[in-house]
Amino acid sequence: MTNEKLQPTDWRIYNYIKARSLAEIYTPQNEIVRFLSLDNVFIGKREVRKSIHRLKSSDRIQKVIISGKQGYKILSDKEEIAILDRRRIAILSSLNLYYKDIDRLNKNGQIRFTPINSRERAFFESVLKTGGEE
Repeated sequence: MTNEKLQPTDWRIYNYIKARSLAEIYTPQNEIVRFLSLDNVFIGKREVRKSIHRLKSSDRIQKVIISGKQGYKILSDKEEIAILDRRRIAILSSLNLYYKDIDRLNKNGQIRFTPINSRERAFFESVLKTGGEE
């Protein structure tokens, strides 16, 4: 986690998202920008994303902030486990694809020949590039 101090704008954003999350309402970025402009704080969407990132990575905030197509929301206890479990499954599946891609790159041009019948073994044959091939 980070030891970066949260700025006053970060706390305003957190309190606004918290208030709307109690009513089970997602908070889109446009709504956060509009809310801050009422207090004469003018920031763009990029700064909102940076503030949310600081809030998520801060050790002071003990709640889980999720982001999605509908906006930002602080999870309540009843839905935390299901949403975090779905996020864990998505991360693990993308990690599985990552390791498959690494394995493909490590083969470095080797081709797998599959057996025709059950008595033959599958083997890899390296295809070496000659000087004219790219």
